[in-house]
Formats: sequence, C-alpha cells, structure tokens
Amino acid sequence: MKIQFLFLFIATTVFAQDKELVNIRTVMSQQQDAWNNGDLVAFMQGYWNNDSLQFIS
Repeated sequence: MKIQFLFLFIATTVFAQDKELVNIRTVMSQQQDAWNNGDLVAFMQGYWNNDSLQFIS
C-alpha cells in the first residue's frame, strides 16, 4: 500500500511540474512575440495584474 501511494504521489508531482513548465514556456513565448512586435500591452499580460507593478525599461 505504501509503495502504491508513493508511486501515485511521484507521478502526480511530476505531471504537475510538467504542466507548470508548459504554462511558463507558453507565457514566455507569447511575451517574446509581443516584445518583438513592439506590443508592450500584450507583453505585460504575462505579469501580475496589479497597479503596484511597475515596468521600467
């Protein structure tokens, strides 16, 4: 029983990390395209949406 739980835990953790990695790479790719197109508004969509966030270039 313990081995099955350990396997399930490891499989779940690896899958979650893979999904997060895919999401991060997707956002970064979208930001790259927006930056290369000079679209600062689209570039900032990947960041925290809050008035406290400042972007300085």
